[in-house]
Amino acid sequence: MNRIFLLASISLVCIAQDARTHYEFSDRPGLRLVENIVAKGASGRLFRDPLADGSEAAQIRVTDIATGKNLAATAKGKSIEITMPLDFVPRMERRLVVEQIVDRSKFVTPKGGTLTFRANVAPGRHVVVLPAGWIASGVSVPSQIEVLSGRVHVGLVHMGSGTLPVEINTELGASVPKAPVAGVFRAMDERVIEYQMGDPAQHRIELWLEMEMTPGQKHFYSQLRKEDAIRNPVTLDLDRGIELPTRIMTGKQANAYGDTVKPFDDDASILVADLGYTVPAGGMGRVRSFQTATDEKNYRLMPDGTFLLDRFLARPRNRYILPSGWDLTSVDQPVTISRDKQGRTVLDFTWTSAGATPLVVTAKKRKS
Repeated sequence: MNRIFLLASISLVCIAQDARTHYEFSDRPGLRLVENIVAKGASGRLFRDPLADGSEAAQIRVTDIATGKNLAATAKGKSIEITMPLDFVPRMERRLVVEQIVDRSKFVTPKGGTLTFRANVAPGRHVVVLPAGWIASGVSVPSQIEVLSGRVHVGLVHMGSGTLPVEINTELGASVPKAPVAGVFRAMDERVIEYQMGDPAQHRIELWLEMEMTPGQKHFYSQLRKEDAIRNPVTLDLDRGIELPTRIMTGKQANAYGDTVKPFDDDASILVADLGYTVPAGGMGRVRSFQTATDEKNYRLMPDGTFLLDRFLARPRNRYILPSGWDLTSVDQPVTISRDKQGRTVLDFTWTSAGATPLVVTAKKRKS
């Protein structure tokens, strides 16, 4: 399988839940709305993002995540016109932070000594930041609660389609602890991975994952499972829309570059890609890594004609796409199920704890 076919065979579109929105109570009458968005598909350097209803146009601020620098942004009609630092190219996906101050009454209703937040949220990740000294006394959908900088954060991931009604009741409470939750606050975690399962008789799985690089890094690193026998790796720099030189080496060889986040074991198998620049202070690099795995032990046909997938969940957002023509018969972890445009079964999982948990999926081939 060559590089071009690999990129064509795997979706180049991020999982819909990649977007993140913060609704932050401020000391002012307005509500601070902070959206992490992906700018793509435009031409030239001009990108338009919808202006939030009730936004104070004079207080819009847009930051380029790759460089940490502010970008020129102007409200025109119902849009925010943003001047990008680079011309758009076909596979470029530039991450931006768009901050606005919006009419608080559109989201928050006061009653006595309480405040109620209400919103119909789109698919994605959402964080509601309560006022200092306030707690969540009621939340209408499954959510995580975290304390950051002394304020309660309510985080949720909407994995379905359409909008989801959310109601959060808040009130003044006891002083909140400073210790983080035990696990991963999934609404603010950027890690995502997708598996497209090929013919189980060949044990082949096409996968992609996204990773961030911190200031000072010149390379992208990904430790590989030796059981996956990874081949045909392709690394796409999302900020620039270009492929990066990529190879697989030992942990000892990767450590020699001197910019790994932490040392690898000498005999580990490490995928390395050259960024071609150093991530600047205040910035953040981001790549999408495409890989072909052959997992003979954990993805195989059973004697009764079903396939067995015996792998794991290790990232907050995990997507498994079954082969065309195969129907799900069992799954042992809570999952959101849908079908893609090709009619394939799509399984979306969220995993909130540290480490990994086993995942077992079985499916049966549909009769012609």
